[in-house]
This record gives sequence, C-alpha cells and structure tokens, in this order.
Amino acid sequence: MGLLLGMWIHTPLANANYATASDLTTLERLQQKDVELLKQQIESAKETQKTDAASLTQQINSVNKRVDDQLAQVGVYLTIYGVMVTVLLVGMGFVANRQAKSDARQVATDWFEENTEMIVKKVADVEKKANEAHQAMDRSAKEIEDLEQEIRRRYDRMSEGMDAGVQGRATTPLSPADQVVIEKAAKRIKSKPENQYTFDDWSSRAFAALDKQDHEEAAWSFLKASQAQDATDQQKANSLLGRAFMFDRLGRPDAVLQVYDEVLRRYGEAKELALQEPVAKALVNKGFTLGDLGRHEEAIAVYDEVLRRYGEAKELALQELVANALVNKGITLGDLGRHEEAIQVCDELLRRYGEAKELALQEQVAKAFNGLGFTLLMAAKRHWLDRDLARLNLDLARKHLERALAIRPMPSNGMVLGNLAYVLYLLGDAAQAQTTFDVALRAQKLGGKSLYEGILKDLEQCPIEPDAGMRELVEAAWQRYQGDQGPAETT
Repeated sequence: MGLLLGMWIHTPLANANYATASDLTTLERLQQKDVELLKQQIESAKETQKTDAASLTQQINSVNKRVDDQLAQVGVYLTIYGVMVTVLLVGMGFVANRQAKSDARQVATDWFEENTEMIVKKVADVEKKANEAHQAMDRSAKEIEDLEQEIRRRYDRMSEGMDAGVQGRATTPLSPADQVVIEKAAKRIKSKPENQYTFDDWSSRAFAALDKQDHEEAAWSFLKASQAQDATDQQKANSLLGRAFMFDRLGRPDAVLQVYDEVLRRYGEAKELALQEPVAKALVNKGFTLGDLGRHEEAIAVYDEVLRRYGEAKELALQELVANALVNKGITLGDLGRHEEAIQVCDELLRRYGEAKELALQEQVAKAFNGLGFTLLMAAKRHWLDRDLARLNLDLARKHLERALAIRPMPSNGMVLGNLAYVLYLLGDAAQAQTTFDVALRAQKLGGKSLYEGILKDLEQCPIEPDAGMRELVEAAWQRYQGDQGPAETT
C-alpha cells in the first residue's frame, strides 16, 4: 500500500511543466481531496493494524499455552523414560560393580603381594615411632614424679637430721644425683610467677636455697610452702619444721622456739598419725633447743611431755621419737651431773625398745648405749681421784659403747668411736685409742670436723691430768686426717 501511494503522489508532478493556471487550481482542489481521503485511509489502516496486532497476540498466547501443554506432556514422558533408564542403569551398574569389585580385589591382592616387604617395614617403623613417643611421654611423666618424690625424700632426710639432735646438727651432704634433681626443680619453676606457685614449687625453692646455704631464702620459702593453698595439714606442719631448722642454722634459737610453738598451737591436739608425728618432732626438737640454751629443766619437761603424749604409741614413727626423747633426756640429766637419773632414763629406753627388731628403734637403742657410755665417762672423770670407782665407770662405759657399735646401723658413727677412743686412752691403751680415733675421723656419720670439735669440748669438761695426752693424740690424728683429705675438708 505504501508503494502505490508513493507512485500516486509523484505521477502528477511529472507533468507539472505542461499545466495551465486553471488546471493548477483544479488540480490543487483535487489533491486537497485526495489528501483528506488519504488521511482517512491512514487512520483506517491504523485501526486495522491495531485489530490485527490484538488478534496476533491472542494467537501467540494460544500457541504458548499449547507449547506449555506439550512441554508438560513431554516432561511426564521424560520422567517415565528417566525412571526406566535409571532402573536399567542400576541393573547394568550392579553387574558392572560386581565385576569392578572382583577386578579391584585382584589388583589389591597383586599389589600387596608385590609390596609385602615394604608394608611390613612401614608398619614396623610406625610402631617403633609410636613406642618411642610413648616412652618419651612415660619418661617425662616419670621424671616429674621422680622429681616430686626426690623433693619429699630430701625433706625427710633433712627432718631426720633435725630429729637426731643428740648427734649434732650435721646434715647429709647432697650427692651429685641429688644436686641434679634440685637444679631441675629450680629450673622448672624459674619462669613461673610466684602467685601461681604450688606447695611443691615452694618446697623445691626452699631446698634449692638450702643447698646453696641461703638459709634466709630457705626459711622464707618454707613459710610460703606452709601457707600454700594446695598443701595438706601434714605438709604445712612439716614445712614449719623446715623453717625452724633454717632458723637453727641461722643461729636464731628464739625464732626456732616460736616456730615449734606454732606447730604445737596448730596441730598439738590432732589425733591423726600424719599430724602427731610432726608434733612429736616439734617437741623433741624444742627440748633439744632449750638444752642448747642452758634451759635444762625446761628441756626435761618437754621430753616428759613427749612421753606423756606418745609413750604408749604402737606406731613405729612415734616410738622412735619417744626413744629419741628418752636419749636426749638422759644426756641432759648427765649434763646436769645427775648421772644416776641419766642411767635410769637409759635403762627405761632399753626396757621399752632393747629387743626391738626395727632398725629405727635399734638406732635409738644404740644412742642410748652411747649416752650411757658417755655419762659413765664423765662420771669417771668426776671421780678420777677414786681410781677404783673411776675404773669401774670406765669399764662400764667401754661395754656400753661396744654394744652401741654392735648394732648394725651404728658402726660408722664417728661419735661413738670417738667416745670409745677417749675411754680407751683413760684406761691406758693409747695405741688402741689412736687407731680407734683415726677410724672415727673417717666415719661416714658425724666424723671429720664435727667429731674433732666435739671431742675438744669434751676434754674441757671436768678436766683431769690425762686429758693433755688425749688432746695431743686428737691433734695429731686431725693433722693426719687433713693431710689425707686436703684443704677443702669441711665435714
């Protein structure tokens, strides 16, 4: 339609050069009509196009619906077909799977046969590494356990030194192995804040300080151990005993007595053996400290308190402390010149424990024999002018000292040997006295310097004429001992 319209419009213009004015006017009117008609036709065409567009849209929607319906139907068919295919594939897969399993089993069997040696070696290597790891963990755990046990063992050994006050204040030196343990314990807590310390940490610190002879630090650490929240009452009581021992080393007897009184105040009425033992130790050591201060009557009263509280105890630990109290009481009475009473006390100890089989009690019995021997030695010096009485006392003293040495725990005790050497010299056997004193200086327990200084003090008690010769014997033996030991001897 557009093409025909264009041709119709342009055709008149082709003859324009030949038309007259009248023709032009007529033509203009005709064109005007044609334009109007053309407008009408255009509007009619627009309406027709609109109608055609609406119809076409309806047709398209109808087609789309039919397509959707067909697609839905196809979906149903595809679903049914898919199920069928799936079932078919499952069946085919089952067969293939059985075949695959069979093939895989054969491949695995062939591979294992070819690599058996390598597999065995790999498994062995894994087992070896696992065992090594377990062993390393076990060793680490055991090292910590051993360390804690060693700390407690060192405490027990220190406590034994305190209990044996009758033998002096010497303590057993640390062995190299002990030193390693203490150093490990010190390193373990070095980077740990003090507010996180446990009882074991404070105990480790106390022993590390003790081994360095830092008694102030050790005393403070034992105090902190006694205040640790995780400490038991027994550990607290034992830590206080350790603190008292440090004050003793520092030469502060008043502080020592205060600590023992604190132990008695806190735990004096306890019924548990775990607490009765440190209480009994505090009493025995308090008596020893009072005796050192010359407060002998108070010391005797404290030893009697031990007998009153624990004299009928069946527990070995308490029996040992009762025996120790009797030994110390006998020595104290001897120092007061009350020799008959001293002998009665030693007899009481022998009556109670003389036939005991336990080594701890046998050692106390040996101390009693040594105490009797020393008391009789001093009695002989006091009655030196009565030669028969003096001789009788010396013979009895020798017998008791030899009985002490006959008990298994005591042969290496330098104090007993030193007393025996003194008795032998006063009995006139200088040669045997010299041999015995040489052995005494080299004894494992209470020999060396502590024996040398102790025998010189004994020579000053009730001095008699033969003491000058005994002093010469002691000095000569000491010179020989120093020559053998070298200048570093500090026992």
